[in-house]
Amino acid sequence: MLLILLGEILIGVLAYRTAKKNGTLPEAKPKEERVTYVQRPLDPDATRLEKIAHWLGLEETEEDK
Repeated sequence: MLLILLGEILIGVLAYRTAKKNGTLPEAKPKEERVTYVQRPLDPDATRLEKIAHWLGLEETEEDK
């Protein structure tokens, strides 16, 4: 079982090197830029329902309005 696994790894490495040498290796896809989400602070006099919604992350954003 171990020899089969090592053989598969060796075949993969050799195929990668051959493709890289021939120039047939596919191009890497560009990564999409991530948008970080920052939660707005909760009002000190918020209701219980607003606190639960804030804790669950169910806030209205500018896009929702």
